[in-house]
Amino acid sequence: MTPGARIQETIELIDELISGSHSADRLFARWFRKRRYAGSKDRVFIKNLMYEVLRNYYQLAWWTGEDTSARSLTLAASILSGNTNMEDLVGWCDGQKYRPKPLTPSEMQKLRKLKSGDGYLSPIQPDAVRCNLPGWLYDEAVRVFEGNVEQELAALNTMAPIDLRVNELKMNRGHAEETLGASGIEVSKTKYAPSGLRLMSPQSIERLPLFENGCIEIQDEGSQIIAHLCSAQKYMNVLDLCAGAGGKSLALAAIMENKGKITLCDIDQNRLNRASVRLRRAGVGNCTLKIINPDQNPSQLSSMGVFDRVLLDAPCTGSGVWRRHPERRFTLTQSRYSELTRLQGKLLRHASRLVALNGQLIYATCSFLAKENEEQIQKFLLDSGSFVVIPIGDVWRSVFGSSFSFSGDYLRLTPYHHGSDGFFTAVLKRIK
Repeated sequence: MTPGARIQETIELIDELISGSHSADRLFARWFRKRRYAGSKDRVFIKNLMYEVLRNYYQLAWWTGEDTSARSLTLAASILSGNTNMEDLVGWCDGQKYRPKPLTPSEMQKLRKLKSGDGYLSPIQPDAVRCNLPGWLYDEAVRVFEGNVEQELAALNTMAPIDLRVNELKMNRGHAEETLGASGIEVSKTKYAPSGLRLMSPQSIERLPLFENGCIEIQDEGSQIIAHLCSAQKYMNVLDLCAGAGGKSLALAAIMENKGKITLCDIDQNRLNRASVRLRRAGVGNCTLKIINPDQNPSQLSSMGVFDRVLLDAPCTGSGVWRRHPERRFTLTQSRYSELTRLQGKLLRHASRLVALNGQLIYATCSFLAKENEEQIQKFLLDSGSFVVIPIGDVWRSVFGSSFSFSGDYLRLTPYHHGSDGFFTAVLKRIK
């Protein structure tokens, strides 16, 4: 592909992201499947430029003013990133087949002005713009992060590492590390998760024998930690209520040594189908899958009985995984935020009915926003009267045998402080 064709393809991808509800990674994967002719350099260029736009959307919109079209944002990102000079960009945008239309005089004037500046930053940008958030969402972040808001949000705007979870039903972490090293893949042990490895450089691992044989899975360290904090033990009856593709259930199965029972529930059959494939690959035999109706009567859900552990990995804004899905910064609306918080409260009430006496309800999100986290738990405890919080430090010491400094009863992981994705976890015990 010519450089101009790469620019045009990026514009079209950004336009589809802005106008639709796609995730960037899936959209790019679909794009690549339809364009097998694109070489590795084409893919790298287009993907990097696409994520440059997504990560810096609000700063780009501020710089471009009223014109926030995909074309305007992509051209501005090409200049502000410092990877393209003005003369090349003018040459690439010549209107030839597969290439962008020629730059207008006003576009050239604006882009030359950007080129003469100092990258994205400007001393007169509003705080929210500098942090690449809409004003209302920046205010929510300030409530949570207070004095560290810029550092925390900057960390959430970087590229995420790739973490692996070693499936200890088949292999221990040391052996996996050695095997990967022998294949020329450098990894380091994760700081907290006892079965985790982190790739030292991004690369695809899906075709490695270790992956194909179910010895390793891709899973962020924070997600692995949540599975451990369920403190599930052999022979327990465990429910993963919003299981998705089964990442945490896979980790739970290994923790439980494939003994006991894990039930995976989700409203999406496709996600459960993917979970089924992963469970077979991992050699897991203590799991059953159950599709549930989102409008199901709570009494029908209770027909499953009660469980020693109920994990509610609730649907959320995904603000803690902006490193992997930066498009969620500008696709999230206040109405969607309110809708999600109502759903989380409803799911908490439903999940609580499935917890046995002295059993535990583990509430988790991949969000840093208080309305989805602490405030949900506080409201639930007031309304329920049947649960108490187990301080997360106590759970941590019980599971990992080591101390960990927390400010409060809940777990909050962030990229800035812990190097993982952003996660929240509360562990509740049924007392009556």
